[in-house]
Amino acid sequence: MRELYSSEKKWIKLMLKADFKGKKIITEQLSNAYVISEEITRGFASIKLGTFTKIRYPFPERVPITMLVYIDDLKGYRPIEFLLHVVDGYVDELEIFDAAGFDIEDYSSIPLDNIKYQT
Repeated sequence: MRELYSSEKKWIKLMLKADFKGKKIITEQLSNAYVISEEITRGFASIKLGTFTKIRYPFPERVPITMLVYIDDLKGYRPIEFLLHVVDGYVDELEIFDAAGFDIEDYSSIPLDNIKYQT
């Protein structure tokens, strides 16, 4: 178990700019979140989360928020997807991957200036 890194906190803060059902509860859970485990590869990142908050997210959505960060480089214009997963009413995972299937060399260097949200 560890605290969230500053890059993870930044991603979560950006994700919480979107309006979605149950945002207040998810915000509370994430304000008390910690990392249980992580699997970081060039193809994807899976950051398993836990929270000390006991307030459950009561809605059926398993992914209440997806953040699409659009990048344009030598591989083309495409989104990097950030998905927040909820399981049994609690934040469970932050998943990150390149929607076009390309490797991500450095997650902390993903430019965060062209963002769209799916709720």
